[in-house]
Amino acid sequence: MASELITPLAILGALVCIPVSGQGIIDGCPSYGCRPSGTFSFSLQPPTNGSLAWKSSVFLGPVPGALGCVGNANNIVCQSNGPREVGYISIDVASGNLMWRDAILRFPVLPIMDIYGDVIGSDGHSLLMYMDDGSLKPVIHMSDWVYPIFSLSITEDSIFMFVSKNGYIISYFPDGVPHAQIPLPGELQQVNGTFHPISTPVISGRRAYILTQFIPEGQKEPGNLGMQRLYAVDIIPRMVDRLHISWVINFEMEAPTPRKFNNRGNVVFFDQDPEEDTASPVVPPRVMVNPDTDYVYVSLPAPADANGVVGTKFWAIKDNQTTSKPEILFKKNYALSSMATYEVGSNGQQQEDRTDGPWKEFGPLWKTDKNRELGVDIDGASSVWAVDAKKKTILEISPSSGNILKSLNVSQLLQAKAVVTSDLMVTRADKKDEDHLVFAVTLVNGPSTAFHSLLKSFGGDRSDNKNYVIQMKGDTVEWAVPTVEDLPGVGQIAGIKTHDSTDDDLKDLYVVFAGDDKSSVVFGIH
Repeated sequence: MASELITPLAILGALVCIPVSGQGIIDGCPSYGCRPSGTFSFSLQPPTNGSLAWKSSVFLGPVPGALGCVGNANNIVCQSNGPREVGYISIDVASGNLMWRDAILRFPVLPIMDIYGDVIGSDGHSLLMYMDDGSLKPVIHMSDWVYPIFSLSITEDSIFMFVSKNGYIISYFPDGVPHAQIPLPGELQQVNGTFHPISTPVISGRRAYILTQFIPEGQKEPGNLGMQRLYAVDIIPRMVDRLHISWVINFEMEAPTPRKFNNRGNVVFFDQDPEEDTASPVVPPRVMVNPDTDYVYVSLPAPADANGVVGTKFWAIKDNQTTSKPEILFKKNYALSSMATYEVGSNGQQQEDRTDGPWKEFGPLWKTDKNRELGVDIDGASSVWAVDAKKKTILEISPSSGNILKSLNVSQLLQAKAVVTSDLMVTRADKKDEDHLVFAVTLVNGPSTAFHSLLKSFGGDRSDNKNYVIQMKGDTVEWAVPTVEDLPGVGQIAGIKTHDSTDDDLKDLYVVFAGDDKSSVVFGIH
């Protein structure tokens, strides 16, 4: 049985960090998860009848572990794999035309983008900033031990941070001046080791949440000492203790279930349950925080125990920030491949101009919104939406109890056998709107007759594609758009709000990254 340990650091953290309550909103999808909080949500006018807006003509080969794109009304930046360059590409929002290529980085993680379309990104070897027009600022070269890293994120003070998979937290001021770095050493059962980050960290205000796994010293794998730990780290603009660990929660991994096997000579054959797929579903470790409620959600790939009981995989923690230690809201035996929740507001301060540093032009991420209402009623908090580990079912989960409110079989919705291939995204026109879900699917056996009828009911043209982008409102499919070149949509789908733009012809836009092991493509839907 999984167990948790909340350290006394929680109380100390309450004394040293008072989060800033900035007033601002995040426009578009400027980072991993479209918000520093990793909620995979954005605000725009959901298209009523989705159609292809443009297809980028730039050649893209396969992108390993593609995460998608970031963007706003001024710029779209995606991962790429070109004939020569394998860094970022910049795409025009209106036309999809290539604006510039990054020739420095090699298969970088997702960058962060300010409201002007400038980006800061990294591949773990170099850290750089591009202005929206492709002008390159001085490149910062990092030590070899930093690589590999997870995608960048940013605090309400515009301090950006990332984590090395080797067990370090690293932060910079927005002008490129180092802020701080700390290692994550640990000891488990009298064995020294390091807690290595295992997912992209997320941020609410000044507090980062970092999910890690203990690996003994001198080893590359956890071995029998399996423990995962969630760190709450305050990133503070002050002279000392700039990266302050406020509290940690430990999740002890259960022992794996012994499998039945038949020994036939020198070859061991494991029995296969006829009810199971031939490949066990992979549950990626993920963490997400809703700043509206300070609820932190953790999805863990915990194995079953010796009796075959499935381990706890989905947790919710209420972080009381400055008042008391965090509390466990619930833990459920859900195996999830992705999760999202609509974030009503995104706090952030307008950064002050800095006079020193190589990147003084960057920022902010937030736009001023004097009319935005701060705070949200806990009882009215947004549902958590998730895709199960087999990517066949979409779940609506109560944000406070963890109870499943709705279970939607994707194949039944589309009237054809289907699996979800992208991250699940949530959007609304405003906070009073109903959740709209956006995601990509593959029709395993191709479109059925019933699916063709469904397309026709949307007013869509007949298509023999296997891959589509879907928008749902509640439990109703609103439209399905075939992907370009019939490639599966992968990573996050970026929502670009353009209807406030001076260009009246622009419509709000979904930017989709699609690809397989041979090629990739970026296209827009409006």
